[in-house]
Amino acid sequence: MIINGYHCQIKDKQVRNAVIYIILLISLDGRKKIGSWHIEFGRENRIDWIRIFNDLISRGLKSVLVIVSDDFPGLSETVNAVFPKIRSSIMLATFCKEFKEEYWEGRL
Repeated sequence: MIINGYHCQIKDKQVRNAVIYIILLISLDGRKKIGSWHIEFGRENRIDWIRIFNDLISRGLKSVLVIVSDDFPGLSETVNAVFPKIRSSIMLATFCKEFKEEYWEGRL
C-alpha cells in the first residue's frame, strides 16, 4: 500500500487549505488499483488517516504487508494501531526526495 497526503488549496466559496489523501493498493501479483481517495479541508492529521484506514477495512481490506509513505509525524504509530501485524512502514517517498535534492541537483 502506498499512501500520501497531497496538500493544496481548493476554492469552495473561498480558497481553503485542503489535503487529498490517496491510497494505492498493490496486490501480491503486482496488480495496482486506487484503494481510496479523500479530500479533507484543513491540515493532514492522524484522525483523518485512522478514518481512511478503517474505511478500507470496512470495505474488505484484509491485510497489509508494507506501507510506503512519507514521514508525516505520528503516521507510523497510527499505522501500527490500525494494522498491528505490520512490522514497519517505509518512508520511501521522503528518502527519494532527499536523495534527489542532495545527490542529483547540479550533477546533471
